[in-house]
Amino acid sequence: MLTLSLLASSVALAEPSPADAAARALEGLSLSHTVTLQSTGQGPKQKVRMKPEAGTVAAYDLITEQDMALSMQGPDGQLIPMDGMGNLAPTMVFSVKHQVHEPVAQGLVPVQVEYTDVAVRDVPPELAQQMMQGLAPMKGLSFRLLVDPEAGKAVQADVSVEDQAMYEMTQALADQFVTSMPSFPTEPIGVGAVWTVDLTMNVSGMSLLTKQKVTVTELSDDHIATKVSFEMAKGDSPMALPGLPPGASVDLSRFEGSGQGELRTDLRSMVSTGSIETIIDLQMSVGMGEEGAMGMGMRSTQTMTMKAK
Repeated sequence: MLTLSLLASSVALAEPSPADAAARALEGLSLSHTVTLQSTGQGPKQKVRMKPEAGTVAAYDLITEQDMALSMQGPDGQLIPMDGMGNLAPTMVFSVKHQVHEPVAQGLVPVQVEYTDVAVRDVPPELAQQMMQGLAPMKGLSFRLLVDPEAGKAVQADVSVEDQAMYEMTQALADQFVTSMPSFPTEPIGVGAVWTVDLTMNVSGMSLLTKQKVTVTELSDDHIATKVSFEMAKGDSPMALPGLPPGASVDLSRFEGSGQGELRTDLRSMVSTGSIETIIDLQMSVGMGEEGAMGMGMRSTQTMTMKAK
């Protein structure tokens, strides 16, 4: 989800090539995680893993809503609210379809993931039109995952796109889709099971550290429902945003994040539905070379809802 938000932000206002902008934004993007089981839960136990079932088709809308409050640092060092600027944060809607095909060589199961539509809401018409022009390359974008049914995870992501910039953008998105799928313990678990997931995400030269706590609320052979809470912090590496003019720099002096939500994952289609709310509070200094630096602050509440169609 974070990857998709990053990609959308990169292509929305890009000139002249949204695909080039997205490829630059995703360059070097990586995510690693460690799962630690804390409690196996109660009742019957089972190993939970993705097990895509041939012929399964599932579609959902990924809706991202954001409420932002921006501020600028005054001469005395205090942050001054920038009224009205937060109204420019759009609601983005991505329509996604998963289709599971018959097994291929070595028993691997192909799962086709396609972004069938995209829409922008809750911004002035002129801005919405400009953003839609940038997001147009994402409509119809697709890739194929090859899932090992024994391990219950994708082992390969295939992309077939002729345009080089679009290929790089799609391949990066596919790779990150694989690494950001729900993580389960290898041990058998039951309802009430609890585990933590430590994630490190490197993006735009900056590392973000996230610690999740996951609790199982429902469990069956083909689905799992969980409650999720998490805390986010910034790593030690500096930011290196793509597309900055020569001499410009961004120093993130403060980054605090937290969130919670509920997810329901269909293990047959590998589709998760539910919602996650994330609150981020940050302060940064934007350097403009000889012109000096400008301090800015931002507090945002983002809600990502995955709604089955």
